Amino acid sequence: GNIASEKDNGVKKFFPVFDGGTTMCQNVGKLPSWISRKDVKQTKVECCRAYAFQWDYDTCLRGSASKAHAFASYSFAYNTHDYYPNFRKKSCRNDGRQPAWMAVGDYLTKNDWQCCTNNFHDDKLFERCYTACKDCNSDLHNDFASEPLVLPAMETIPSAFSATIDIPATASSAVVLDPVIVPATETMPAAFSAAGSIPATASSVAAAVESVLEANQDGFDRKILLYETPTMEWEPSTVYRFNDMVAALRVMYTDGIANKYFYMGDESPNGHIYGLVNIAAFLAQSLKETIKYNACDENSWDLVDGGYPLSNSCGQLGQSYQDYTCSASEAHMECPVKIDMEITATTNAKWWGAPAPLFCGPTSKYPFTGYWDHSKDCNNPWADPPLSCEDYVGQKGGGFNNESPHPNSSGRTDVEGCCFWGRGVIQTTGICNFGKLNYYLGARAAEEGRESRYPDINFCEQPDAICASQEHKELKWIAGMFYWVESLQSYDSDGWNYIEELKSFVDNGMSGNNFIDAVSGIVNRGCHNPPCASGSVDGSYERASNFLKVLTELDLV
Repeated sequence: GNIASEKDNGVKKFFPVFDGGTTMCQNVGKLPSWISRKDVKQTKVECCRAYAFQWDYDTCLRGSASKAHAFASYSFAYNTHDYYPNFRKKSCRNDGRQPAWMAVGDYLTKNDWQCCTNNFHDDKLFERCYTACKDCNSDLHNDFASEPLVLPAMETIPSAFSATIDIPATASSAVVLDPVIVPATETMPAAFSAAGSIPATASSVAAAVESVLEANQDGFDRKILLYETPTMEWEPSTVYRFNDMVAALRVMYTDGIANKYFYMGDESPNGHIYGLVNIAAFLAQSLKETIKYNACDENSWDLVDGGYPLSNSCGQLGQSYQDYTCSASEAHMECPVKIDMEITATTNAKWWGAPAPLFCGPTSKYPFTGYWDHSKDCNNPWADPPLSCEDYVGQKGGGFNNESPHPNSSGRTDVEGCCFWGRGVIQTTGICNFGKLNYYLGARAAEEGRESRYPDINFCEQPDAICASQEHKELKWIAGMFYWVESLQSYDSDGWNYIEELKSFVDNGMSGNNFIDAVSGIVNRGCHNPPCASGSVDGSYERASNFLKVLTELDLV
């Protein structure tokens, strides 16, 4: 029946019911005495994934056994291939068309449930994958089919793929696997053109890069992705983790944004090393910009007249983030500035007296703002009345002073519309960049009928999702990688081309700092040969040191 119209169990969440060896999940009726309210689940998908066995999952989710998963009618004679993920279709298939690079890692599984579980961790994506598997497998696993199914042939088969399905690499017609005829292969944008904007043919480049990364996961978590504590010690970052980085990489080299993809190398001998060095250069900047501070949101750091203006959320060092608009050709993508938006940053610095998280809000609520007094002693139990630090979690000192307006370096004393401060591993900033994320990956793409990776996130109204989302922790990395493909991989100015210089650096033995210093200049000052109009590079030596550290961990130098 329609559970929305039935009397619920008082918690409106799903709980398991075991009946004759079958697990069902429901949110009506009496909650069993053996289960506590903290163990119930928000959705049926969550409940079934938590309590049902793999073979029982379909029954649990739909309330009755499906033909594809009823053992009496499941024909193993037709199940001749492993299941593999189709990331573009958000589904799993076992038609023998998996690209060769999927032989590395945990892409291939023996059943669709495990395939969806391994590759689509979000419950909504998992349900989409599992439902799609029912639709596609009804054709491929038709127990009553009397004629073979014929699907269109592909033009060529990569040589590396022939070993996977044991067919000649020169085949150019449909491959017959009695009683099913399947296409020879499926391509994936693993390697890309020099500008990082056009997918190349399918290859094992991305798999090779991931293989090297996975082999060094422990080193990344213990030696690379570290932050400096207020006591000057280095500890593993709680914000930036290896698995989230790899998940973001997969999004950016498969889906990409605006037909631009993270460069993973090419199909030349050892071409994957280009991709690894690209990642190392990206991390060298990220370690300096945010990871060393364990920060996702921009910190308030621009000190003006002895205090940190609360209006620093509008922009620091004279900048105005809400005025970072797109070019005329891309103006239709940028976010509108809504004066009624209210957001408080998720992260902030934690040193003694560090400013509170940035925030924005309308002038009707904040007619003016003062400053953060970093010298204030907020922890004084002997004061009358006693003082304690309560402005943010982990506060050790400092406090708000809103006695009078205190302008930031560009003269702002309000915080209206000032919700577009930097976020993510390389501090994505401004209404243009957040607008592009929304246009290509977020709610706007879905609303306008385009495929959307995150249809439920409006990055214009929820820019804080990049740092606050627990469901999509990869977003803090994706935001930075989007900047990287837009601003670095496409950089070509005054005879200096990023991809060409990267390849030259690798081909000539990966020595010297010229390449990474130029990259640091682009990231920090906007040109490859600083000092340019905006001054010298901040932390050039540290960025170069980070680069060498990552290359060493990857055993490249």
